[in-house]
Amino acid sequence: MPVLYRVHLVDNPRELVNIRWNDDGQITQIEPYHEKPENVPSIWASDIKGEGIWDGEEGLVLPGLVDAHTHLDKAKTYQASMTSDGTVQAAIREFRQVPPQTPDGVYERVMSILKQMVSYGTTLVRTHIDSYYPDLVRLSGIFSAMMAAKEAMKDKIEVQFVLMCPGEIDATWSKHLCEMRGNLSALGGAPWLSPDPVKNIQWILDQATRLGLGVDLHIDETLDPEVKTLEWLTDEVLRRSFSGSVVASHVLAIGTQDQAIQRRIARAVGEAEIHIVSLPQTNCYLQGRESPYLTWRGITPMRVWKDMGVNVALASDNMQDLFHPWGNGDLLQVASLALYAAQLQPRDEIDVLRAISYIPRLWLKGDENPLVPSRLADLLVLPVSSAHQVFSDMPAARAVFKQGRLISRRRVIVD
Repeated sequence: MPVLYRVHLVDNPRELVNIRWNDDGQITQIEPYHEKPENVPSIWASDIKGEGIWDGEEGLVLPGLVDAHTHLDKAKTYQASMTSDGTVQAAIREFRQVPPQTPDGVYERVMSILKQMVSYGTTLVRTHIDSYYPDLVRLSGIFSAMMAAKEAMKDKIEVQFVLMCPGEIDATWSKHLCEMRGNLSALGGAPWLSPDPVKNIQWILDQATRLGLGVDLHIDETLDPEVKTLEWLTDEVLRRSFSGSVVASHVLAIGTQDQAIQRRIARAVGEAEIHIVSLPQTNCYLQGRESPYLTWRGITPMRVWKDMGVNVALASDNMQDLFHPWGNGDLLQVASLALYAAQLQPRDEIDVLRAISYIPRLWLKGDENPLVPSRLADLLVLPVSSAHQVFSDMPAARAVFKQGRLISRRRVIVD
């Protein structure tokens, strides 16, 4: 029976434990560590000879990381010749001018970024697919290529798809949506960009209800205090008692309001059971450029959400495209930036790690506690012993398990 000796769990870093699982990859026991047999190879050894038995070297174990909001269809399309001014409006406009890629090209890019994400510890990712493409033929080719990449990587990472709805009602698009429904986890969209945001929200919720899907929306990706799409979404979800999962990503405009308004909105969001996803890398890059001084941070007010009992996930968003020319799929980098940009404290470190593991896994998979017996052994092992060391050391080494199989290791050699 496979066993990982001598590790700390992120939620209980003071105790050393062993994690055992069966041949099907289900955790069977998490027990206090006392001693290990002789000749158990280190998880970081250059040549692991003991199949299924590892010494975790007092490392820290998290559930496999979850990237709850990405755009894999755009990933790795950035070129040095691109001349965006660094705003979201320019990125949208210029992305529509990017020459179309063949399905083979899309497949190669998506495979490349998925392999990279796995190497950093991600075992579940949700990606949005845009409705900006000029015709459904091009969209179909992109979607087919992404489906092929999902199938090719299914033993290492689970991929969920969210199809973004256009900003205005489109009967042809609605018909196409029905054909894709079986491969979708939710409907997306960016109603804050729509000419009629309330009508767009209502239409997307209508489509989701008809198809039995949740919604996962880009909301208020702006620092304009007059944009109130989050409030309109919350009101509509409560009015119709929408039963599907509702995710709101970005959610920046609320940060420009005073704290009393923030708390009022957060209270309603909690009542509507809307989940929040913060995307600090992309939004710190895109937002605030219009102000030459006293620049706002492009991040949702994470402290307010926490104080009001609303959980927030952290995710990568765009990676190496017009919206964000950097980014490599390493969620520890995202989490580290969130600590700074949201001005969090060391006492928030475990919560931030939960925001890239436990919290989004609960939303996307319904898995409330993935590190208990009967759950699949999707694990990330880090060569540190505490959450504080994760962010003070930022370890590059990672060992990644998917359903009990060691699928990836990043090792660091220092001479």
